[in-house]
Amino acid sequence: MDLPWGKNLVGSFYQPKAVFIDPELLKTLDKRFLHDGLAEVIKYGCIRDESIFRELMSYEDDEELLDNIEKIIYTCCNIKKKVVESDEKDLGERMILNFGHTLGHAVEEYFNYSKYTHGEAVAIGMAEITRRSEELNITKIGTHNFIEKILMKYGLPYKRIEMDKEKILHTIKLDKKSSGENINLILLNKIGEGFIKKVSIREIENYI
Repeated sequence: MDLPWGKNLVGSFYQPKAVFIDPELLKTLDKRFLHDGLAEVIKYGCIRDESIFRELMSYEDDEELLDNIEKIIYTCCNIKKKVVESDEKDLGERMILNFGHTLGHAVEEYFNYSKYTHGEAVAIGMAEITRRSEELNITKIGTHNFIEKILMKYGLPYKRIEMDKEKILHTIKLDKKSSGENINLILLNKIGEGFIKKVSIREIENYI
């Protein structure tokens, strides 16, 4: 559940008995919301499977994308299934599914959930944290540009936006991945290789 202080701060764990997905429904979506969902697809490519990037970059248009959407859905669901099964309570590896979300959730909250969709905010979060991690020599040079290129292709925001840094830092400190004086950030070695880095709350501004 979302609280006034941020997203996903209260919840419990129940595993589904089944997952039903109707790909035909995606054809009824406004272009903005179709691409909004692709931000999460791009996230899976970033953290676990570079081939997702190659697939998305190869499509000529949304029609070709939708012709191949079942394969994309299966790939992403399979990645999530493996990660969740290995860490049901979100105490370790499962945090990797939150790549781009630490800053993304802060962006959503900052603009009162009205200016950016969830996927758009996550897109900004993925691009910005990778830009910073490259500058800190953590991520392979060129990774940020690769992410920008695919976000641009699908009309998702990627440019740094002006926000009050203190307000953003305050929201991030309430993130569900924070613990005491530390927060677990999701970073990339390169496309397809995400990892969890424990960072002091005092250092967090170096990453945003």
